[in-house]
Amino acid sequence: MAYRLIVFAALALILLLQVRLWSGDDGLAELNQLEKKVNSLQQQVEQQKATNRTLEEKILAIRNDPRALEALARQELGMLKADERFIRLIVLPATQPSTPQSDTPVTSSPESQP
Repeated sequence: MAYRLIVFAALALILLLQVRLWSGDDGLAELNQLEKKVNSLQQQVEQQKATNRTLEEKILAIRNDPRALEALARQELGMLKADERFIRLIVLPATQPSTPQSDTPVTSSPESQP
């Protein structure tokens, strides 16, 4: 009889632990959420590492190559050389040509008559 009681108590304990494992606050559902969050954060870290590598390459190019420094100064700061001029072209939207309306009188000047 004592043996059955021990087995029953062990099964009840295992069942209780299983219920807690599957549905508790610290259960498998939270574990899955945390694993997804870790994967997301790892992807963000990899993206940041790639960005850092790109920035480091740009820094090295600017430090070692005068042409890269000149290109950066021209693009980001709008700088020019001493003998250069900056010309900005403004493109206006196309407009319809104006045509005389039919209700406007056409006048002629005395010089235009023969």
